[in-house]
Amino acid sequence: MYYITTSPLGLFATDDKKNELAHIYFSKDPKTAKKQYHDSLKPELSGEETQLTKNLKTKDITFEIKKDEYPHQFPNPAGEYARASLFHLASKNKFTPPDFSTFLYSFNFELTKDTMQSQSVNDKLIIQAVSAIDDLDKTINVMCMRLREWYSLYFPEASEKLKDNERFAKYISDTLYRTELNNIDIEETIGTDLKPADLEEQKQFANTIHTLFAERKNLEKYIEKKCKEVIPNMTAIIGAEQASRILAHAGSTEKLAKFPSSTIQILGAEKALFRYLHNVGTSPKHGLIFNTSYIQRAPKDARGKIARILASKLSIASKIDHYKGDYAGARLKEDMDKALNQALSAKPKKDRKQTKPKHFTPNNDHFKSQKESDFKKHDRFKSPKKDSFKKQDRFKKEDKFKNKKHKNRAITPKFSSPGNKESTIPKSGGFEQYLEDRSNQTAKERTKTTAENQSQRKPKRRDQFKKEGSFKKQDKFKKHIKKKHRH
Repeated sequence: MYYITTSPLGLFATDDKKNELAHIYFSKDPKTAKKQYHDSLKPELSGEETQLTKNLKTKDITFEIKKDEYPHQFPNPAGEYARASLFHLASKNKFTPPDFSTFLYSFNFELTKDTMQSQSVNDKLIIQAVSAIDDLDKTINVMCMRLREWYSLYFPEASEKLKDNERFAKYISDTLYRTELNNIDIEETIGTDLKPADLEEQKQFANTIHTLFAERKNLEKYIEKKCKEVIPNMTAIIGAEQASRILAHAGSTEKLAKFPSSTIQILGAEKALFRYLHNVGTSPKHGLIFNTSYIQRAPKDARGKIARILASKLSIASKIDHYKGDYAGARLKEDMDKALNQALSAKPKKDRKQTKPKHFTPNNDHFKSQKESDFKKHDRFKSPKKDSFKKQDRFKKEDKFKNKKHKNRAITPKFSSPGNKESTIPKSGGFEQYLEDRSNQTAKERTKTTAENQSQRKPKRRDQFKKEGSFKKQDKFKKHIKKKHRH
C-alpha cells in the first residue's frame, strides 16, 4: 500500500513505514505554486498527481484528500512524513531557510487572497445598505430641525401645520414664499419679511433634504431586491425590511444560520435579557421580530407563543437561505398565517384561581367513612378569615380604661402615696380620684415614690450578670500598658 499527500512544496509518496518512494516538487514561484496546490485539492486528479501515480506503477494507492477513483485516509503516513520533515524536504529542493520562510509567507498570502475573493459578499451589501439608511435617517432629522428653525423666522405657522419632515421640505423647495396653508391667513403671520437672497439659501437647503429622502427610497428598493436574491425564504415570511434588520444585527447569513430559534426570538433585546439575568425585570419575549406584522396583530396574551413560532420558522428559513436549499418560503408563511389565525380565534384565558366547590363529594371509598367536618380542616380552597388580613397598627395606643371590662375594676397606680405604699384606688373613686391624689403630691414625694418602686421591682437577668462582672467592658489599651510596665 502506497500513500500520497499534498504540501506547499509538492506531492510526496511513501509506504507504510514512512519511507519516501517518489516526489514531484511544485514551482518556486508562490503564485504558480498556489495554482498547483489548488488543483491538487480538487476531487479530480491533477497533472502532477497523474504523473506521480504513473511513476509508482500501481493502483494500490491511498490519497490524503478525497479523490474520485482512489480511497482516502487522513492523516496517512505520507502526510505525517511531509509535515514532520518539511524544512528537510525544502533543503532538498535547494531552498535556504530564509528563502523558504519568505516563500511560505507569500504562498499563504496568495491563499488568503483567493479565499477572500471567493467569499460571497451579498449579505455584506445588505448590511451596509441598512447601515446607510440608519445614517441617512439621523442626518435627515438633524437637517430638518435646522430647516424648521431657519424657516420659522419667515413663516413660523408652516412649521406648526406641516409635521411631516418630507412634506415640509417639499413645500419650501416648491413654493418658498408664504401661501395659504391649512386655513392660515398670510396677513396674520408673526414672521419677519426676509430678502429673496436669504430665502433662496433656505430653498437650496430644503432641496438637499428632499434629495436625501429620494435616496432613502432608492436604498429601500435596492434592499428589497437584494433580499429576494440572498435571503428569499426570510423575505417571504416577514418582508425585506424586517429580514434585512435581523440579518444586519446577526452580522452574516452564516452566523444567522447557526443561531438557534431562541436566540433569533430575542435578537435585539440583549439589554433586557441581561437585566433579567441580574434579577431586574422580566425575561424578554421578543426582540426585533416585535416589529413584524404577526406579533403586532396578535393579542397580548398570545404574543409570546407567536414569537416562538415565528422564531422557529425564521431559523429554518435562514438555514435554507445560507446552505442554498430548496425554496420553502410560501409553505413557512402559510404555517405562520395558520398559527396567527388560531391565536386570533382563540378565546381569552380564564383566571386560573381555584374556587371552592359547593358540595364536598369524596369519590374514594376510603373517605366515605369519615365525616365531612374532618375534611373542612384540610380544605385548601377555604378562604381565609378577613380578620387575619387586618393590618395591626403597632403605634396605636389602646386605652384600657375605656374598655367596658375595666370600668369597675380596681387599678394599681404606678406611683403610690408615701403614706400608703400598697394602696389601691377604690372602686368608687376610680381613675379620677387617683389623678387628684397624684396632683396633691409634691415633686419630692413623687421622686421618693419612684425610687421606692424601682427598688421593689424584680431585678432583670442582665442586672444579675452585671453584678457577676461578665459584661464589664475590658479596656485593652490599659492592659497593654500594664504589660509594658511589667517588662
